[in-house]
Amino acid sequence: MSGTSAEILLDDFLAQKKPEILKVRLTVSGDAIKTDAVRIDSVNGKEVTPITMTVLESKAEDGEVTAVCEVKLKALAKHFQKGVNRFEVAYLGGEERSAAEVILDVQM
Repeated sequence: MSGTSAEILLDDFLAQKKPEILKVRLTVSGDAIKTDAVRIDSVNGKEVTPITMTVLESKAEDGEVTAVCEVKLKALAKHFQKGVNRFEVAYLGGEERSAAEVILDVQM
């Protein structure tokens, strides 16, 4: 997981009257991000059918790329349990998978 981080854009999430989209800021090593290579493939420690994330914007600086990605909450929430949930945002743009774990504690 070295060189990869992800964080939920919580203000965007809370601003939605009826949350339908979850945005995540993803940072990976490199100088560009492949837009079809970001997905969620693990929820609460269990592998799930990959859920593709849409890359909305990206910016490269000093050997890292930061991208804002979004996923439809319904596709992700069907794997959630009550209480705290964990999921991995994975990037498959390099030679091997890199991922960052995200923790979310929101009552659905």
